[in-house]
Amino acid sequence: MLTNAGIQFRIGITGHREFLPDDLEPANKASTEILSWLRQSMPATEITIISGLADGADRIFVNAALALDMNVEAVLPMPLEQYKNDFDEDSCRELEKILSSNSVECIELPLTSGLDSDDSSWSRDQRNALYSNLSEDLRVRSNILITFWDGEFNGLAGGTGDTILRYLEFPPDNNYHGRKILGAGKEHLDGKPLVYWIPVRRHSSEHPDSEPNTKPESCWLSSSGENIRTWQSAPEDFILELNYFDQFNSHHTELAGKQSLVSYGNLLDACSDALQQDTDQFKATDNAYTMADSMALFYQARSDHLFKLFSLMAAAMGLFFLVYAKLAAVQLLLIGYLLLFFVGVYLSGRGAKQEWFTRHLIYRCLAETLRIRFYLELTGAHNRVDIRELLQTSGVNNFSGFSWIRYVLRSTRAASNYATKSSDQTEIRIEAARSNWIEDQAKYFQRKTHQLHQRHHNLERIKRWIIGGLVVAAIILVFFKKALVGVDLGSHLTLKTLLIFFMGLLPFWLGIWEIYQGKMAVKELMWQYQNQWQHFSSTDEILKNSPSVEFRRDTIAQLAKSSILENCLWIIQRHHREHEPPTAG
Repeated sequence: MLTNAGIQFRIGITGHREFLPDDLEPANKASTEILSWLRQSMPATEITIISGLADGADRIFVNAALALDMNVEAVLPMPLEQYKNDFDEDSCRELEKILSSNSVECIELPLTSGLDSDDSSWSRDQRNALYSNLSEDLRVRSNILITFWDGEFNGLAGGTGDTILRYLEFPPDNNYHGRKILGAGKEHLDGKPLVYWIPVRRHSSEHPDSEPNTKPESCWLSSSGENIRTWQSAPEDFILELNYFDQFNSHHTELAGKQSLVSYGNLLDACSDALQQDTDQFKATDNAYTMADSMALFYQARSDHLFKLFSLMAAAMGLFFLVYAKLAAVQLLLIGYLLLFFVGVYLSGRGAKQEWFTRHLIYRCLAETLRIRFYLELTGAHNRVDIRELLQTSGVNNFSGFSWIRYVLRSTRAASNYATKSSDQTEIRIEAARSNWIEDQAKYFQRKTHQLHQRHHNLERIKRWIIGGLVVAAIILVFFKKALVGVDLGSHLTLKTLLIFFMGLLPFWLGIWEIYQGKMAVKELMWQYQNQWQHFSSTDEILKNSPSVEFRRDTIAQLAKSSILENCLWIIQRHHREHEPPTAG
């Protein structure tokens, strides 16, 4: 969700409704500590809590968040009137008090098919299924999950242990008791989901008179094969990801305040007629896309100008040196040469420190990924593409500064499940995606491909003329050397000297231009544009001639996969231009 502070960082909360009274105060303290640490780690980012507001853990953590003036999304597993039936009178009053806070937004998840508003007819399994829906919402939308848990897996669907396992992306099986909790040391998180465990103790429901289980220290949890690994302090790569997330919000706020950002428009306006009353579901993705796109354009302009400036400075340095060596040994030329050299060193260091080029690639990757997800959700094809898995498979997440994109994808997802629309609405949405995304992108890539082809053709023509001229000049020097020496142009300058000067300068300038083209990866860009043009234009033709909604959704999903991978491949190529991979040995 986009706020004045940018994209929110969402924290999910799950835990036991009842635990030992002695653990209440430590749980309150641990809640405040982790929230304060996250706020300190992300000062430019608004942190929002997602909670079902059940008794016990949920409300302890929510009250701690509200005390710190944080926002809360109360995501109820069912309509409020039915939800209240799960609590006693005092608990209902507390629930209503929390919901009345100005910092709390209430979201009611829709009932599953076959249930009516009379919850007295619901079976226990049906009610548990609704809590399982809440667990799924926490899984897909929380950047991290906070759990008040006794460390035991009881196999209850939608329960605390089940929610933890689902969030950590363990396979859906019954091997609850086979999970071991192991120390992780200084291992990296490597892009896996992360849980913060605040241990609490409960009396066994089967043996109420038994001693309570021992309580370990609070720690971080993630998956490791079939087991769970722990960190006493947050993993280093996770802290780095928080920094990138926060810097994105901070830099956007700063640049927007200076009116330094421009955008070619958002995604939502063109599709508002197709969305009708469901516009709110897409606002977070749309706003995040607009932010990322404008930031990518800003840093692209900065890095492109820097590359061009370096090329012009190198060309000028070559000119100064050759003039000094061949035409006129004027000291001012050497001073100009040295001045350009030191200015270039300064600008190179400043550009590297500001990470203009890297930020351009990161934010372009984020913007294009959000654009694709927007249209997948618009057409109802979002469940057919695992975007996070595609980013992981492409390898782009392995580069520093890219893995935090998954947090934005989680933060900008809507709470609802995108209920199935009527066939008429689906047709309208698919047509909106076809015309506003697929057809538009096909035309864009076609235009860019033709422009790059034309530019490449013109450059090749200039190159041929230069090479031909150098060959002719070399022949003239071989056969007419004495005659050229005899042609005095004044100030001890002969035609032979001038010809040799240009024979040195022109290849040097041509080499600089080739290096610039290589840095900008122009040939690879032309290849990528051509591939994307083929993908989008062929998909556009298929959608125009296919009446089947499911087939059209499959086609859009396939386009989304290929487009994400093409974009990631291009970004990896560009990244390697500036950051060479480490050598072996």
